Amino acid sequence: MLSRFSADTSVSIPVPDAPVSVDGYLRDTDRLVNLLGNPRRIQKTGSDTYRIALAPLSFVMLDLQPIVDLRIWTEPNGTLRLQSIGYEVKGVDYIQYGFTLELSGRLYPTIRKGSTTLVGRAMLKVGVQLPPILQFTPQSVIDSAGSALLSGILATISSRLHQHLIPDYASWAEERDRQVA
Repeated sequence: MLSRFSADTSVSIPVPDAPVSVDGYLRDTDRLVNLLGNPRRIQKTGSDTYRIALAPLSFVMLDLQPIVDLRIWTEPNGTLRLQSIGYEVKGVDYIQYGFTLELSGRLYPTIRKGSTTLVGRAMLKVGVQLPPILQFTPQSVIDSAGSALLSGILATISSRLHQHLIPDYASWAEERDRQVA
């Protein structure tokens, strides 16, 4: 039984004035990627690619650990982009062959009335071939559990950005300002 789930979330984070523009901060992808998840579960695999092991998840009767390969880059207009380029699922070998994952997101500064705000959006889509034992589980239960799981993942990422981005940006800006002085 193939099931598909999707979720999306938006963020809007006011940026305090700092001696260094937030545009430069958004180009420091090595630093920013650590805000998305546990830094101990993040491995740099290329100049703009990373492997992130998500926290183990429970879905219906399955315990899984998704591992996502991401490309993270900054476009010339200052927009930070991320796109999944690969994935692996540990925990249930059966799922590995019937699983698809798409993650995309963007974060960019906007200036209104002299104030800067970082605005972003992330979308997560998953398709999973559920094992035959779950075929008798009502589809509404599976849909509800899948949507809640994806929304929870995005809510965690959003929460991490809201909690850590501005303090990290302030620290980064202070370091850059000291280097210039």
